[in-house]
Amino acid sequence: MDRRMSFQRALSRIVVIVVLTLGYTAAAWSADDPVIPSGFLAYPPYNGFVFEAVHLLPTPHDRLTIAEAEDTALYKGMDAIRLAEAGSFDNELEETRQREHDRDEQAKETAVPVRLAGVFKAAQTASNGDAAFAFGKDLPPAIRAYTAAAVDFRLAHPPAVANQGEGTSPPVALTAEQRVALDKSIARFKGVLGLSDADKRPRGVAAAYMLGRAYSIRRASDDDALAAKAFIMTRTLAWAGLPDPDGLAVASFGEQARLRRAAGDLTSAVQLYAEQAARGSVEGVASLKWVAQALYDDPDGMTKVENSPLAQRLLIAYALERNDDGKVRDFVYSPGGRASGVADNGTIDRLLRTAKKWPRNKVAMPDRLAALAYRAGDFGDAQALIDGQETSLAWWIRAKLFMADGNLAGAETAYKKVVALAPASPDRFGLSPFNESAACGELAQLERARGEFVSAMRNQVACDATFGDRGRNSLTTYLAERVLSTKELRGIVDAFPPVPRMTTIGATLWQSHSGRVEVRSALARRLVREGHYKEAINYADVTGDFANFRDDPSFDTGLNDKLKTPRDVIQAYGEAHDRTQHAPSQLARAEAWYQLALLTRVRSEYITGHDSPHYTNEPTPIFPAASSSERLRLKQNYATADQDRLHWFIAFDYAVKAAQLTPPRSQAYAAILCHAAHWMKQAPVLPGAEPAERLQRAWLLYVRHGAYVPWAEKFGSHCPDPDFVGAHRYHAA
Repeated sequence: MDRRMSFQRALSRIVVIVVLTLGYTAAAWSADDPVIPSGFLAYPPYNGFVFEAVHLLPTPHDRLTIAEAEDTALYKGMDAIRLAEAGSFDNELEETRQREHDRDEQAKETAVPVRLAGVFKAAQTASNGDAAFAFGKDLPPAIRAYTAAAVDFRLAHPPAVANQGEGTSPPVALTAEQRVALDKSIARFKGVLGLSDADKRPRGVAAAYMLGRAYSIRRASDDDALAAKAFIMTRTLAWAGLPDPDGLAVASFGEQARLRRAAGDLTSAVQLYAEQAARGSVEGVASLKWVAQALYDDPDGMTKVENSPLAQRLLIAYALERNDDGKVRDFVYSPGGRASGVADNGTIDRLLRTAKKWPRNKVAMPDRLAALAYRAGDFGDAQALIDGQETSLAWWIRAKLFMADGNLAGAETAYKKVVALAPASPDRFGLSPFNESAACGELAQLERARGEFVSAMRNQVACDATFGDRGRNSLTTYLAERVLSTKELRGIVDAFPPVPRMTTIGATLWQSHSGRVEVRSALARRLVREGHYKEAINYADVTGDFANFRDDPSFDTGLNDKLKTPRDVIQAYGEAHDRTQHAPSQLARAEAWYQLALLTRVRSEYITGHDSPHYTNEPTPIFPAASSSERLRLKQNYATADQDRLHWFIAFDYAVKAAQLTPPRSQAYAAILCHAAHWMKQAPVLPGAEPAERLQRAWLLYVRHGAYVPWAEKFGSHCPDPDFVGAHRYHAA
């Protein structure tokens, strides 16, 4: 007997849940003896390769132009990552728009005058540079010389040369004719740069860039050094204000890095690629990934980055992302004991063994290396690496290690440190915005697991406000709707600062308020369900003006066009409820019941939230495990059938009440039942709620008591609005 009970107790401690793709899980058992579910510890704290690559260096704000592909959305996405420290997507978009405007203005400066378009075309298509120079005698000096140089460069630049990759392929031998053409192009590019500042302006940046490329192809004894100087000049001229609509200054970082990589200078190459990536260049990130891949596959790769802090961080970021398959570790928490798992770490083990041989001061970013050690299950090394580290990433790893030891109080303290450091510390790039939010969300989930529901709610709302809602409002909604008492929820909401209207602030800044708006709306719905309609109005959402409130494809058109916000709808709902009891006449009460039915059917999402998956006396699929105290709260907050997915049927019942108070021979009687039948044609089949039975009931009521109407053949399909004004004459008769 004792052995069986012990086995049952052991089973009760195992919690298997779905691991959310957002980077944290959401479940727990007893608040007195919480069990952190499988997967909670497994998520490795790391930022992703692209974020790390873009932030190897601080973000420069020199507005150098990027023009790498036609897919501008890709580069706007890079801007969003590159400018994450701005804290507002509105700011990011503004800088992106400014850069695009600058590029457009620069393109105008470098354009060929329209009257000379024919001359320019003839020069471009000339057989060689000399002919192009002759054709272009009427062109501005820089455009004339540059075009002639470009023609010769094209002659000296066959596909085999153009397709050399990252300096790894052996130089392609040029023919004598190609070498002559290349020498001429070099002379003419240099000629452009020798013009006065005013004359060289339209092609100065381009000439410097192409001069560097020409030197790198020719590969004479000192050409690599000359090419590097030309690429540096490209950036110098762009910084001085010469137009660069083609983004050649940013591209020059990559071209110069290619030379350093070919020469075996890894440190300089990574530095230059990092400069390129820091400006939002996808090509720069791609080049960094290429370098990281080569290091990762090299048995001596970790040794090669010992003296290169940027390359260390690059390699570690790549190793973390390369092994993020969700299968390396499947930690299961057990209070008081280490988490365990089996891992095939491969290259990770090799990297860690190499790093352990270094003096501590050789480790450029101990928190990044600790994340790799944690990923490999080497908790001792992870702990040693973060000792004395005060970065947000170090504190997140510390929180994970505390949980693995069963020290949930220590984990909670560490998570709070992550949240405090993340948005404002000098270690601004310790975590990506997504991971700042993820760590903050893990804190809220940990508090929920411990039964600290009010703290969990407050912290999750604070996460949403600080880091933006990144898909975690499911927790705030769940706690607000199903776990917290109405009194607890009201105490939290009443402490919120005022929420501005979206029309008065930027869209993304308003998103920082969206979590609070949703919690206020949840409180409003709770109050409606409890019958406190007037109080609910004070918490209903007034921040939007939703056009979809006026659209209704189901022919239920009887709603007032002035009901534009959730607050308008809740106010109308409460007034209709009051009129069902206190209207001066039976027909007025019927009209109120129908208005109540229509609001329930069309706007229940904003009134009571009948269709929300949170309304059940069991944890939802998002939160499939809960402590005993949480389960008790779920049952306590499951007060009425209104909280289930029954709004179609509730609306039907209200409509039948309206029909019972309406003269049977009136158009209104038939129209009310027609709408009720229409809803049942759309309603889902639920346990204890069969739409077909109610559909038949509505039809039989009409047939038995109602008068013939022209649209009777379309009963339940296309229904006019009830004519309550016309129904008065039946009472008068």
